[in-house]
Amino acid sequence: MSVHNLVRALNFLCDAIGKKDIPLYWVTLILLVYEAGEKGITTKEASESINMTQGIASRTVKLLSRYLNANTKQLDGFDILVALQNDMENRQRQRIYLSEHGKKIVKEMLKILEK
Repeated sequence: MSVHNLVRALNFLCDAIGKKDIPLYWVTLILLVYEAGEKGITTKEASESINMTQGIASRTVKLLSRYLNANTKQLDGFDILVALQNDMENRQRQRIYLSEHGKKIVKEMLKILEK
């Protein structure tokens, strides 16, 4: 892996999300969720891994997910994450997964990194 490819992969992510730049903790969260795979990750686990508050982690998960905007009644968010599935051991906790769109983006980033 080269630094050049890392920059290309990060630029690809920004383009895929449709933003000029994104916070590093977004990238870290997306990659943590990818690494968790089919078992997913809780907001608490993610916030501890990234060293951020659970509130910021929750807001980031919402932003990176697809949700109904309360003001406009339109779908909003980046459709990278899915946080709708309850944890089987603790129904009050939700596990975070990548959406199909998110999986495609991360797989493409990994291809760029491997070049």
